Formats: sequence, C-alpha cells, structure tokens
Amino acid sequence: MAFAGGGNLILDTAVYLEFLPGKYQWSLTFMAAWWGIGQMVASLVAWPFMAMYSCDNKHDCTNTNNSGWRYTFYTLGGFVFILSILRVVVIRMKESPKWLLSQNKDAEVVQIIHEIAQEAGKQSSLTLQQLESFGSVRKTSDVKQYQPMIVIRNIRGLFPNWRMGCSTLLNMSSWALIGLAYPLYNVFLPYYLRSRGAIVGDDSIYTTYRNYAITN
Repeated sequence: MAFAGGGNLILDTAVYLEFLPGKYQWSLTFMAAWWGIGQMVASLVAWPFMAMYSCDNKHDCTNTNNSGWRYTFYTLGGFVFILSILRVVVIRMKESPKWLLSQNKDAEVVQIIHEIAQEAGKQSSLTLQQLESFGSVRKTSDVKQYQPMIVIRNIRGLFPNWRMGCSTLLNMSSWALIGLAYPLYNVFLPYYLRSRGAIVGDDSIYTTYRNYAITN
C-alpha cells in the first residue's frame, strides 16, 4: 500500500503539472493538504469503531469483542474502492500530450491540445502541419517493450555514485520514518507513557482516538 500510494503521489503531481497553465503551477504545493485531509477522514472513521468495538482487557480479546480495527479497514477500503471506480469511470483523464509526442503521435497531440483548450474556454492555434514541421522524435519507447531489467536499470539510476546513493537512502528513510512516527506518536504515546509510569489521565480508547481525530 505504501509503494502504491507513494507511486500514485508522483503520478498525480506530474499529471497535474502537465495539464496546468504555467502561471498556476505554484498551486501544486496545495496538493500536500490532501495528506492531512486523508488522515482526518481516517481518524474520524476509526474513532467510533475503535471506541465501540475494541476489547478492554488484552487477556480477553476475541474476534467478537475486538472487531473495531476490522470495521475501520473495511470502511476505508470500501471508500477507496468507490473512489477508484469514480476515478476510472467519471473522472476521465486524457492521455499525456508529452507521452504522445514521444511516440510520434502528432495528430493525437493536436487533438488533445484542442480539447483541453476548449474545456478551458480558449482556442488553440496549433495545427498538425506546424507540429510535423519540427520533425519526429528519433527514439521512442513502447510500454510493451518494458522488461524487468529495464526497471532494475532505472532503479540503479538512483545510485550512480556514493553521494547520490546516500541522498536517495536518506530521502527514503526520512519519508518512511515520518510515515511511521506520525501515527505512532499520536495513537500510542499514551500507552508508552503509561508503561513508563506516567500518569496520563483518561487514556481510554475513546479518548485516544478522539484526541487523534482532533489533532488531525
């Protein structure tokens, strides 16, 4: 899930930038707000389920009295599934003009550029003859030709030398630790403090997830 979410994040930002006018590309930074919105929705869903359907005693936890986390996963999974269907059926994305251009599909490039301009209430003066006058792309790539060795070669591009390799590993580690530390800190901090003898007040499951929802 983490790799899928991370890969989709890069894809979304790339598509967003490609179809956005240059003077509005600064708005890309606002996409980071969806991270917080997603955590808020997840915490609001988990709050009632975890509070009502979690066992109070770890020595007496069964499937019947500890189903809160299952209901949370089912609900969030169903929600994401519905959104994914809407993403494919309702929100129809056009093919990337840059990719079509790399495949020498000039006619489709012109067609999509005109469609985008029409949706924005503008008119594009680009013609097929103008685009073809610049010549064709010498080297093209076909998705069908992709092989595992090509993927490995692309991954190796992240580690061309010692300094770049360290930078790549530090970036990956940083995001991995942030993704782990944020929910662990908010949800499990009361349990950790109590195990060390601290008096944290009301540390019930209800209060823990309520506070988690508020902080998000």
